[in-house]
Amino acid sequence: MRPNAAGDSAALQRFGAATNWQAVAETAADGDTSYVYSGTSGNVDLYNFADLATTPSAITAVIVNNHVRAEGAGTINVRAKAKRSTSTANGDTIEIAGTAYRNIQQAFTTDPSTSAAWTAAGVNAAQIGLEVV
Repeated sequence: MRPNAAGDSAALQRFGAATNWQAVAETAADGDTSYVYSGTSGNVDLYNFADLATTPSAITAVIVNNHVRAEGAGTINVRAKAKRSTSTANGDTIEIAGTAYRNIQQAFTTDPSTSAAWTAAGVNAAQIGLEVV
């Protein structure tokens, strides 16, 4: 699934797109053609997604994939976010070093608003994103 609209937060800066969600909604990662960025701790981008095409009998986890890199010789700490209603779950903080892009993944096994297994309705109502830590 790829973003199809802005979520509740668009604090990162963007390059190469009209909106933050459009900068990260490409089918295949486009490198430095369009992206979001920030060096400010606490900045968060959240995105909405289209509803699931079918209703699965069970959902083991929502897996968040972020394609990230650092600027120059520095490092940056990031973490995935999953939000539903007023509750937000934070993924593991990951230090990113170097200018080569890498994929980082985070599994969210429970819905942050219920602390129970995800349902299709919960996934459809969720916002997913990234925070600079």
